[in-house]
Amino acid sequence: MKVWIDGDACPDIADILKLCHKYQVQVSIVCDDSHEFPNYDEVIVVSTGFQNTDMYLLNHIQNNDFVITADYGIAVIALAKRCVVLHPDGYFYTNENISQLLFQRHIHGKMRRNKMKTPYNKKRTEKVKNDFLLQIETILKKHHKVS
Repeated sequence: MKVWIDGDACPDIADILKLCHKYQVQVSIVCDDSHEFPNYDEVIVVSTGFQNTDMYLLNHIQNNDFVITADYGIAVIALAKRCVVLHPDGYFYTNENISQLLFQRHIHGKMRRNKMKTPYNKKRTEKVKNDFLLQIETILKKHHKVS
């Protein structure tokens, strides 16, 4: 298992890296060159362009990898590759919930285009961050026991 982080859409990267190093799991952060990260060895930088980061991730993730992203499109493909896929809000994308999430995204996009206020625009709380990191550690622990 390898951990892939969508660096264009993921908070708490330093904390995630600490967990991956603790459990000795290989990790890569993929982002475009408009983002700046400290000198992490794990960063893969692609050129800025429409969905360049997404395409890199989709072309490199393997079956059963662990993908962390807020991008539903990446989540769909990662699920098809039998990856574990986690949203930065701490919930897992699953084959059972992805259709509903895509539908909600579609409705919210329509609302934004019509200048309507959408739900779920709340600031990320410390509890959400802690739950997110706990979910990551749970997956890494399971993998560590198997290895």
